[in-house]
Amino acid sequence: MAQALNPLVSNAGRLGATPSSRIANIVDGAQLGFGPHLSLLDAGAPLVLPMATPIVLNAPTMFQYVDGMEAVLKTLIERQVTNIDGIDFTRTTEVQGTPIGHDGQQQQIPTAGRRSQPSPSMTFRDVTGGLVYRFFELWANMTIDADTQASTLAGIIGDEVDLLPQLPSSYAMDMLVIQFDMTYRPKNIVDAAIYTAMFPTDIGGPGFRREAGNSTFVERSIQFAAVVQHNSNTRLIGQQVAEVLGMHRVNYDRAVPVAQAIHQRLADQGRRREVIESINTFVPSVAGA
Repeated sequence: MAQALNPLVSNAGRLGATPSSRIANIVDGAQLGFGPHLSLLDAGAPLVLPMATPIVLNAPTMFQYVDGMEAVLKTLIERQVTNIDGIDFTRTTEVQGTPIGHDGQQQQIPTAGRRSQPSPSMTFRDVTGGLVYRFFELWANMTIDADTQASTLAGIIGDEVDLLPQLPSSYAMDMLVIQFDMTYRPKNIVDAAIYTAMFPTDIGGPGFRREAGNSTFVERSIQFAAVVQHNSNTRLIGQQVAEVLGMHRVNYDRAVPVAQAIHQRLADQGRRREVIESINTFVPSVAGA
C-alpha cells in the first residue's frame, strides 16, 4: 500500500515516550470522524504491544554471599518466567464536589492524584530438581525464616564475614519493565517503569499431591511486594538498557542448527545403509546368466 505523507511526528516532546520519540500524526490520520481517509492509514495506525520485557537492575545484596543466586535470579526473571501479572497500574484523580445552582448538581474539583500500588505475580514452570521453588524458598528464608523469625543469612555465611544490619536493599531487587514496539528498536520503545523494593511475599507450596494414575507439570506462582516509579526518566533508562541489550540485532534466521551432521553411531544406518547395500549388490548382470 502507498505510504502516507508525514505519518509520524518526530521530536514529539512530552507526548512521546522521550523527547526524541516518534508518535502517530493523529491530527492528520484520524479515521473515525465523518468518514475514513484511506490514504492516511499510516498516520492513524493502531498500537500493537509485544510482551513486556523484564530486566533485573539490582539483585538483593545478600545474594552476593551465596554462589549462583544472582545468576539464577537474572535467568528466572528475564528468561524463564511464563507470565507476569500485577505490574500494570492506574493513575487516578480524586475529586470533591461543591454544589452548583439549586438542582442538585455538583462541580467536581480535583483534590489528589493517586497511582495504584502494583502487586506483581510471576508464574514459572518448575525445572528438574525443583530449582524454581527452592530458589524462592531460600530467598524467603534469607529474608525472614518461618521457624526462627530471623534471617538465615548469618548462619549461611559464618561469623568471619562482616554482615551489615538488614536493610531493604539486603533482600529486595529492582526490576525494569520495558514496553517495546514491534521493531524492538531502543529508540522506538513505548514506555518503561522501574519496580523497586521488590521481594517475594508468597511463594506457594512445594506441590505435594497424589492423584491415582496422573502426573503433571508443576507451575509456581510467586507473589511480590513492590513500589513503582514511572516518569520520563524511567523511559530514558528503558531506552539506554534496551540499547545495551541489543535484542534488535539478533537474527534467528541464522540460529545454530540443533545438529550439524549425522551422529557417528548412526552413520551407517537408515538411508545410508540402504545406499551402501544397494551399491554393493547392484552390479551388472552376467551375460547369458
